[in-house]
Amino acid sequence: MKELIYVFLGNGFIFAMTCLGAAMVFLVRKNEKPIFQTIFLGFAGGIMVAAAVFGLLIPSIENATKSDIIPWFPAAIGFIGGALFLFFLDKLIPHIHPLMNVKEGVNTKMKRSTLLIFAIVLHGIPEGIAVGLSFALAFQK
Repeated sequence: MKELIYVFLGNGFIFAMTCLGAAMVFLVRKNEKPIFQTIFLGFAGGIMVAAAVFGLLIPSIENATKSDIIPWFPAAIGFIGGALFLFFLDKLIPHIHPLMNVKEGVNTKMKRSTLLIFAIVLHGIPEGIAVGLSFALAFQK
């Protein structure tokens, strides 16, 4: 039961921080200068790269050193496999890029709002896998 409370607290914290980050749009919407978008996209990209490297790749390499395999090999296979998985999902799931108004994926007659929802779901898949895996590994011990 205690583990379930931790899961809800952890997911609640992630939800709150996501909402806080998304609320930044209300602070800068009157100053629609391209430099703001560039700065925030760069910052978000840097955080995502740091999270991937320090939270996933380095621990994977450290865990692999405990076994009799090449330490970087499982991380490389996972990285390439994840990239291919998302590449194929990007080609299969119909979605839209709202700023460019470009439709991708298989041809469909779905509404723009449905395609936008699919784009958000496609974006959230890696984060969901990472959060779920983190909680699963935390409760193994």
